[in-house]
Amino acid sequence: MPDAPVPEAPVIRPAGVDDLDHIGTLLSQRDERTWDRASLEWFVCGLDPSRFLAWLAMAGQRPVGLTAFYVRDLCIGDQTRRVAYWANLYIDPEYRQFMLYPRLPMAMFQHIRQSEIDMLYAAVRLREVAATHLKIGFGKIGEFTVLFKPLQPVRLLAGVKGWPGVVTNLGRPVDAVYRRATRTARGDRDIDVVAIEPDELPDTELDTLLSSMTGVRQKWTVSTFRDRFRQTREGGSYRLWVARLNGRVIAAIPCRTGERGGGVRVGVLMDVLVPDAQTRAIVPLLHAIETAAYFQGCDALLVMDGLGAAVNAALRGNGFRPSPERYDLLTWPADRATQPTIASIADWRFAFADHDAF
Repeated sequence: MPDAPVPEAPVIRPAGVDDLDHIGTLLSQRDERTWDRASLEWFVCGLDPSRFLAWLAMAGQRPVGLTAFYVRDLCIGDQTRRVAYWANLYIDPEYRQFMLYPRLPMAMFQHIRQSEIDMLYAAVRLREVAATHLKIGFGKIGEFTVLFKPLQPVRLLAGVKGWPGVVTNLGRPVDAVYRRATRTARGDRDIDVVAIEPDELPDTELDTLLSSMTGVRQKWTVSTFRDRFRQTREGGSYRLWVARLNGRVIAAIPCRTGERGGGVRVGVLMDVLVPDAQTRAIVPLLHAIETAAYFQGCDALLVMDGLGAAVNAALRGNGFRPSPERYDLLTWPADRATQPTIASIADWRFAFADHDAF
């Protein structure tokens, strides 16, 4: 039997505007689904180099590896730094013997050294991957935890454990009793809650909410927020749950639904835009979001715990608990992780809106 052909050694190069199809091929291979053109262009910001930069590993005309980052402004106290957020790394399994990791990240590092970008940061869920990143020059600031609130615990466990459908059916009475016992109360009845499209919130009210956020955080503008929540990665839509007091918007939570392994359906709180002075709005918002998610067939709600002490206290006080999932917050170069202005994980504000995966 003849030996199998040896794969062609890949060459790494920056991605250009004509590489959208190559990137789409790799993302479709990684996600095991086909990315439609419109969603792909939105996801990579049209390959606008002021917003998104990518590098490809090419074996001849075949794309076999990808790394990329988003260019962001990071608010640190009264200062704003230009930074990169590492969001994509994928290598075709047939080409992993060519050391494309760490060669692809090194291409990013070289660009950052020669640019005005202050640092690169990333939130990494897989612990072994985070440990490997530390070996190539990253530093670790700390960890974020994914909080969850079961809405239908038997059905949730059945999906996670792969139990047969009969278990789900038998567990419906248990789920119904659990729901009645644990649902968030209506809360302050002076606060009205309504779900709208993200682009329906007037600019002035949205800007007020965004400007009230504190901590080390991605700088959101009305324009970048609207673009971020224009669609989901799969081409679906978000809902923005808005709390009003005497007709004035005082808080908002962008949400979506999604599916995880085993057919588990989740509602995801992408962010919690609640100024410290308006935390009483969290309870009526949660009541409305939970109710809608339950009737949409969701098994649980998810939210990142990087939203500040006041928000975390309200979430935990209304049934959210730590899940086994953790995200390591890493920086490159490593010494950025020890800078006093960003070295404490408690000073950061980080949500699923910043890291579009859950």
